[in-house]
Amino acid sequence: MAELVDNVLAWGQDWLADTLMDYCSDSVTYTTPSGSVTLAAIIGRTAFRVVENGRSRIIFSDRDFLFDPAALIIDGSAVTPAVGDHVTYGTESFRVHDFNGEPCQRKSDPFGNLVRVHTLKRG
Repeated sequence: MAELVDNVLAWGQDWLADTLMDYCSDSVTYTTPSGSVTLAAIIGRTAFRVVENGRSRIIFSDRDFLFDPAALIIDGSAVTPAVGDHVTYGTESFRVHDFNGEPCQRKSDPFGNLVRVHTLKRG
């Protein structure tokens, strides 16, 4: 029974990722030191809890970009998002950034259909 549930959940997550990419994505350019690629991404944001001097506060990434990790191919090689990479969205540029000790990217769902990359707007 657990295998059936896993398969149904995997199918549902795959369907949701495909539907979001088809109807809720925009074109962005992802740039690394080795080159760039234009791909479809869903635009989002993440809240991070920060504790400083015993006080808790919330900070937000400027933008998160969610995309199919299989689409992040530059010069024929798969790329893993890294701090210092850049994402261009329209006329704005964002730097891939880690927040509060969290990695700059993570799977957006348990099955890895999409990757979520955290960024800060470049000034």
